[in-house]
Amino acid sequence: MKTNFEIFFLVAFGVYLYLARALPDSAIHGPPAASGSARIAGLSTRLSRTAALTVSLGLIAAFVALLFYDRHLAPYISMIIVAISMWAAVDSHRVGLRRYRTRLAVNPILLFNVMYLLWPVLFPWYLVVCSRIGDGTLARKDDPTV
Repeated sequence: MKTNFEIFFLVAFGVYLYLARALPDSAIHGPPAASGSARIAGLSTRLSRTAALTVSLGLIAAFVALLFYDRHLAPYISMIIVAISMWAAVDSHRVGLRRYRTRLAVNPILLFNVMYLLWPVLFPWYLVVCSRIGDGTLARKDDPTV
């Protein structure tokens, strides 16, 4: 019989494989070397809204399935959500999210706290915003044309 940690590890590995197939290579292996504004665009994760929702709903479904199987896994799931929220906070600083016109353009520490509390809503939103930054379709705050 498998222990809770072994089952959690197997599901976490399955989620990793799912993300590895869903996310583009640049999101997993890092952006290609570039300079200037092309480098900033290459830093962000490029996912469509459908892909962002698919990744997020897949993670939510995996977490709910784990909690349904065994409620003692809640601390592990909470740690994963903390790690994802921390990644988003660091990534938002690296991408320069505060320079863009979006409601997510806040201090990375505030983004971490709010994302941890409202993770099922903010994580897909964050992925879509980063995708729009990567595509160059999200307006900057200093852009006079918008």
